[in-house]
Amino acid sequence: MDKVGRAVSKEIEAEDTVIQIDVHDDHFVPLEDISQERVPATPLVRRYKKRLTGFLKTHYRTPSIEDDAKVVELTNDSPCYSEEDLKQGIAKKDFLIRLAKSMHTYGSPVYRTEYSMTFATASLGMEGMFCLFPTLLLASFGDGDRNPSKSVTHILRIDQGLNCEKLARVDELADRVISRDITLDEANNDLNRIIQSPVRFNRFIKVMAYSVCSACIAPLFFSGSVLDFAASAVLGLLVGLISLGAEQSPTLSKLFEPLAAVVAAFFARVLQYIIPSACYFTIVLSAVIWLLPGLSITIAVMELSTRNMVSGTSRFFYAFLILLELGFGIAIGTRLVFWDQLNVGVASSCNENAISSYWYPLFYVGVIIPFVILMDAHPKQWPSMIVSSLIGYVISYFGSWYFAADTVSFLASFTIGIFGTLYSRLTKKPSMVAILPGIIMLVPGSIGVRGVSSVLVNNDVISGITFSFEMMTIALSITVGLLFAHLIVYPKKVLTPVLL
Repeated sequence: MDKVGRAVSKEIEAEDTVIQIDVHDDHFVPLEDISQERVPATPLVRRYKKRLTGFLKTHYRTPSIEDDAKVVELTNDSPCYSEEDLKQGIAKKDFLIRLAKSMHTYGSPVYRTEYSMTFATASLGMEGMFCLFPTLLLASFGDGDRNPSKSVTHILRIDQGLNCEKLARVDELADRVISRDITLDEANNDLNRIIQSPVRFNRFIKVMAYSVCSACIAPLFFSGSVLDFAASAVLGLLVGLISLGAEQSPTLSKLFEPLAAVVAAFFARVLQYIIPSACYFTIVLSAVIWLLPGLSITIAVMELSTRNMVSGTSRFFYAFLILLELGFGIAIGTRLVFWDQLNVGVASSCNENAISSYWYPLFYVGVIIPFVILMDAHPKQWPSMIVSSLIGYVISYFGSWYFAADTVSFLASFTIGIFGTLYSRLTKKPSMVAILPGIIMLVPGSIGVRGVSSVLVNNDVISGITFSFEMMTIALSITVGLLFAHLIVYPKKVLTPVLL
């Protein structure tokens, strides 16, 4: 008996596909016959019938459809989920995609959104990766490293804007999800309320913000006169009306920047022809100040510094394209005044009849309030934004007496970064909202426009290259200043290795 038992065991272990076993001398029988008691009733078989039959039923029963399904499941390494688990997984994916889309739409830099979504996905017990570009969102769910064939990727076409109020609310919601202080249903409800909430400032207020901002920029940044102040206010109003039309017409929105530049340059050139004391470039740059892509250039350099190569490169070239459009528009608007083709120059300021610096605090208020309105900031966010921009302006104003432009930008951005990080640690609010207004005061967009215009208007290639190189140097100085600020005062929040 012991020999037969060992023979059966060895035969079973040796080949999983065996269909017959030797139970007595040279007599072969199928396994199914043993389980159905068709084996000759020898004393040996009767003694071990129950034990042998149970063993064979366990290991060698006839396969069924259910067995095939289980084999498929084990082969694909996919666990069996209930219907409720599947619904929950779909709900998590939907929420994560909408959260990433909202962060990107409201102005969060690519590196910050990707970092936030990595933690949020892990917090919800999901496996996924997010990859963002300025106008594209890729969301992949599943284990792409071990089983890439089973991962599911979603592709969304999105446009990035800037809404500081909603950005702060979405960023706070992401932190709560990461910290697991909120359930999925509550997070979905909060996100719906954020998305559906109306814009805080209506169109009329924003159009007036264009006018007030342009008027105060002329004396504050470019040492303009009273005439420049008034002319910039009128042209800023025209640019605001064009932006209002661009929001309603998709075709006009594609031509917004060059059209605004043509209108501002043409009327500024006409005014200079009538009143020679008018400072042409002060008026033009003040009118299109909000359209200058200095912030986009700075964020592009930040993304390149954080190894987001594709996003940073595409954003940089898009910002450079906006510079070309503005410069080309200024050149066309200037040459439309065909009856006076004198060299208008690209000086950054006109010191003749400049408004006294005692009025600068008032002009500063006239600049920063329209800025925060155009950024759709909540009034509760205004104090931190005003302080940040004031730091940037004061350091830039007094630092320019002793240091070069790149050094001043580094010192100002370093101080702004420390202030924004301290603000985030004390209030548990995102530092980006506090940092943005200060960075806008330092952005090198106007330098880039002067560089392009010097080439297109006056054919001065050397000056154009000089201005462009200075623009890149200032953008890099701002980025390095923020990096050093985060090394000195490390953020306390979960999202630490980010600049904004």
